[in-house]
Amino acid sequence: MAVETPEAILIAAGFEIYTAPVGTPIPTDVDSTLNAAFTRVGYTTEDGAVFTRTPSVTPINMHQSFEPVRYVLAGIETTLAFTLGQWDADTIPLAFGGGTWSTTTSGWRFDPAEPGVIDERVVVADAVDGETKWRIVMRRVMQQGASSSTLTKSGAAGLAVTLGSMAAGSGTKPWSMFTDSEYVNPTSSV
Repeated sequence: MAVETPEAILIAAGFEIYTAPVGTPIPTDVDSTLNAAFTRVGYTTEDGAVFTRTPSVTPINMHQSFEPVRYVLAGIETTLAFTLGQWDADTIPLAFGGGTWSTTTSGWRFDPAEPGVIDERVVVADAVDGETKWRIVMRRVMQQGASSSTLTKSGAAGLAVTLGSMAAGSGTKPWSMFTDSEYVNPTSSV
């Protein structure tokens, strides 16, 4: 039975997000070293990240009942949404779902990916709260949210990102969560 335990409240004071190409070996524990192919996305805005798992259910209605008599699970959507705080050669393609950089006479040019091209990645989100570590690993994601940014004269322009999870293959879960928190140990009586 759950009891009020202030130490079990997660405050992600330390937070980092990393991406890598699909197929990159993924970490298998909260302390696993990330493969060299992972790239840190850098600054994210202070409103943090939102990890969401949303089941989609279809109600089964019958004439004799005003309430559904049953629900059928139609799908599950899992996302990690955040706002990138910096604009660079790695973050812009992430925010816009892929694309390419080329050299111009006086700088660089970014062209978004062609319609139908899906920029699939692996994402790792690491949170640290004091001595406690949490890690979310999403095995196959793509940018599925609106790529938007507000450009103002007095504030930082962020790049909105919503990474949607996709099926990872037969027998493989699309995402996993790791922690060393003593409060989730199912064999403990903490």
